[in-house]
Amino acid sequence: PVTLKDPEAARCADLPLRTTAPEARRSPARRKLREMAVPLNVALPRVLILLFAGSLRSASAFAPAAPAALSRMASTAFLSPLRPATRWAAAATVGRKQRDPARTGLEMKGGGLDIASVAAVVVGRTLDTLGDLAMHVGRVSSGQAQDVGSMSVASSNTPWEVVDAESEEEDSDPRPRIVVLGTGWAAHAFVKVVDATRFRVVVVSPRNHFLFTPMLPSAAVGTVEYRSMSEAIRSSNPLLEYVEGEATGVDPTAQTVQVKLQALSRDEKTGAASPGTVSVKYSHLVVACGCRVADGIVPGAREHCLRLKDCDDARAIRERVGQVYEQASRPGTSKAEQERLLTWVIVGGGPTGVEIAGELSDFVRDMGVLFPKLKDVAKILLIHGGDALLPQFEDPLRVEAVKRLREMGVDVRLNSRVGKVGEKTIEVSVKGSSEPATPVAYG
Repeated sequence: PVTLKDPEAARCADLPLRTTAPEARRSPARRKLREMAVPLNVALPRVLILLFAGSLRSASAFAPAAPAALSRMASTAFLSPLRPATRWAAAATVGRKQRDPARTGLEMKGGGLDIASVAAVVVGRTLDTLGDLAMHVGRVSSGQAQDVGSMSVASSNTPWEVVDAESEEEDSDPRPRIVVLGTGWAAHAFVKVVDATRFRVVVVSPRNHFLFTPMLPSAAVGTVEYRSMSEAIRSSNPLLEYVEGEATGVDPTAQTVQVKLQALSRDEKTGAASPGTVSVKYSHLVVACGCRVADGIVPGAREHCLRLKDCDDARAIRERVGQVYEQASRPGTSKAEQERLLTWVIVGGGPTGVEIAGELSDFVRDMGVLFPKLKDVAKILLIHGGDALLPQFEDPLRVEAVKRLREMGVDVRLNSRVGKVGEKTIEVSVKGSSEPATPVAYG
């Protein structure tokens, strides 16, 4: 755990890294102001700004890129005197839960919502989010990121060798170093709120951007472009340092991470030598690498299935969808071959599977205008091993998801499993049934 000497950070034990500046940099007047209630003539303009920003944040659900960014920029400059409201909102919510543990933050009272609970939750969470973003904007004036001072290149033949070499910059920088492995959801959230003026943050990942994965199904059919769902990790925190590479080992004793540097595309084409391995020292290590697709369980899945984990996967699906339509429209293609090519099988009825099924259904309907002869040929099959889709959601939503997908023409098969994946067919069996698996042709 990271221990901070800031008294305010000590009081906020659940958010130990959310501090805007070291204690030594704060004047007594500023510290006093942060503990006092905001006068009415100061609070009213800020409330108006927050209401304006809140409307923009609501609109950002439909256009998340520009309105959300404008909302954050408009709110952060007026936020710091409103910190006591955050503590009040949190105390109000916790107090209600302590008086009646069975009640939650959004309570039903007399057939309606408890307004006080709603206000406490909304104000607390909104100001908490804006507080993180205020710190993010304030980093811009603190300076630019520096080069990684304590990286040392090791021989490609000895990737685990740690070369003991300290730079002058490293000796002159007393800040503890936090090395973050990954650029996914956890890593992205961490680097946005960590106080980079007090800690030296180094991010190690083969992917130099954060990806908003819920938009991947839309990107797979061309509804959303890739640049609309990604953010450069350096933009998340201008003060962090980034190393493009894959972490291959950790030495807890020496507190170092071995990183295999990413090869450039031109080096791969020309057959240039590997860029080698570097060792990055750390004071604290954050492992946020995420997970990989478990495609080794079902025989043939790794060789023949498409995945949906990053932009490259979405691009591969988009290219494949276009290819099968062009192939099915070629002269001399039989009806059976057209049906096979235009059959998509989706395995897994979670949020991603349900969304890609819906996106493909809309896409097939649109493609009927461009390929009128193939309008009624395409078929979408969704296979799920459970008795209901979306196991993370409530029962009414599960029932509605199955109903809507079937209305859209998706063949939803519950309590079914895929036993084997071939080049052109898959074997589908009903869970708990003694009947043999049924082959299903796919494109």
